[in-house]
Amino acid sequence: MIPLEFLKIDTGYHILCRLHIKDKEYRILVDTGASMSMFNIKKHKQISDNELIDNEGLSSGFGGGLMKSKYITINEMRLGDIIIENYRMLLIDFNSLNKHFKDNGYPLIDGILGGDILNDHKAIIDYQKREMILS
Repeated sequence: MIPLEFLKIDTGYHILCRLHIKDKEYRILVDTGASMSMFNIKKHKQISDNELIDNEGLSSGFGGGLMKSKYITINEMRLGDIIIENYRMLLIDFNSLNKHFKDNGYPLIDGILGGDILNDHKAIIDYQKREMILS
């Protein structure tokens, strides 16, 4: 069970949870519409000692634009009791997203939990209990 934090926005809610990498906790946005999980490229040295790999294509950015991105392998990360090893994480620039969060008084985020991990671990989001279950 992973506790969820709900941030009220004008048209609904943002859902956040915590991810642990290298004994550090990171705030991530749960985004069922994101095809892949991703992390702020500015944090790459904190989350992995592995080499950055150029992404040959462009990734969809926030607001629908395209942007350059990189990958990095994270040796181990933890969501609740679930340990994910050797995960190839997409890295992009979170400046525009975090500017939106900051301008609206929300806490800054470090990453996005997307459909790849949510699907692979059969995510169940219980809105009433404000928790997520992965298997």
